[in-house]
Amino acid sequence: MLYSGPPLRDELVSQAAVRPADVHECLTDPTVRHSLTWADRAASDPSMLYFGIFRSEVLVGQIFLHDRHLDEALVGYHLFAAAHRGHGVGTAALRLLQHHVAESPDLKRLIAITSSDNLASQRLALRCDFTLVGAPREDPTGLLYSWTTL
Repeated sequence: MLYSGPPLRDELVSQAAVRPADVHECLTDPTVRHSLTWADRAASDPSMLYFGIFRSEVLVGQIFLHDRHLDEALVGYHLFAAAHRGHGVGTAALRLLQHHVAESPDLKRLIAITSSDNLASQRLALRCDFTLVGAPREDPTGLLYSWTTL
């Protein structure tokens, strides 16, 4: 499901509704075109919750919940261009999502799965108070991080 509520904001970024067509327009780099599948899937998958990440009103990334089961969901995130990485955008976006989840009675736990060589994603999870749990069943070479609402 594509998010349809009011924008979530902090001083650096906002997360808001976005159309898959807008994501398609942003992702012109063929090395990151695989990210389109999440926006397309969210348009028809009611178990997802998909946000666009905006900086200065420009769409710079995506963050979403997927594979919800009972009171937990996996979180995915991606900044579309390297120019937006390393400036706190991902951290701000994940913290906004955590705040949104903490206010929801439905979810109590978020899970982030990263590849073992994705150091930036690992640092992001740790900065946002996720705890390294171990390797996911689906990918014994990956890393699974967990965050629980208070």
